[in-house]
Amino acid sequence: MFHRSSSAPSARMRSLTTFLLVLCFCLSLVPSLRAQASGKIEGTVVDSSQAVVPGARLTCKNVDTGLVRTVETNAAGIFAFPDLPIGQYTLAVSRQGFKALNTNPMQLLTGQELNLPLVQIGRADV
Repeated sequence: MFHRSSSAPSARMRSLTTFLLVLCFCLSLVPSLRAQASGKIEGTVVDSSQAVVPGARLTCKNVDTGLVRTVETNAAGIFAFPDLPIGQYTLAVSRQGFKALNTNPMQLLTGQELNLPLVQIGRADV
């Protein structure tokens, strides 16, 4: 009679376990690599009296790639552009009854959270 060696399934199980561990490790690196190549721009829009401006429209543009994202401030005047690819960005702010604001390019670095605490816009002349 021919008998299989009891070590064969054990070696196969070790190989499969090792493969699965390596695969899980490699897959766990993918989100962290993506996160490292991005950043966030956030802040608060206020008027000249430092009152928050809800409903302001903000457009964030990557100077190099032309990527454009648009958001509106919430009731507290807060805005956020999460998960932006690293690069140089300009910010345009507008709201009916206010003067538009366009920023100079700003550099967003890997993993950076660029906080613009007081983006001030003035009231439009009536």
